[in-house]
Amino acid sequence: MKQFNSLSELLNNSHYLNHNEWIYTNLDLWHQNPNDCIFYYITDDYINNLNDDEVYLDDEGLEMPIAVQSLNLGSFLIIGEIAYIYDKNDKNIDKTIDEINHYREFDGFL
Repeated sequence: MKQFNSLSELLNNSHYLNHNEWIYTNLDLWHQNPNDCIFYYITDDYINNLNDDEVYLDDEGLEMPIAVQSLNLGSFLIIGEIAYIYDKNDKNIDKTIDEINHYREFDGFL
């Protein structure tokens, strides 16, 4: 599990991450202040290596580490989609945020 303390930090490190894995965040905080949102990269391998008492089922029915249980995390996007949107928008954070919001709402790119 890796924590990224801002969208910029996540985007600057996205090339190190498996592009088929999900990113998780507190979606309420994303809507309030996307630039300063904290993101979590939690792979299936990471979860599978935890003991049963270190895992819980979240509201979406997904196994998550107990360490993040109080953070109200939800599935955000697959890292490959985030990286694609960022590159497509010439690495402009504001345009990236707008397109991420559009993609999350309409399941399609601008």
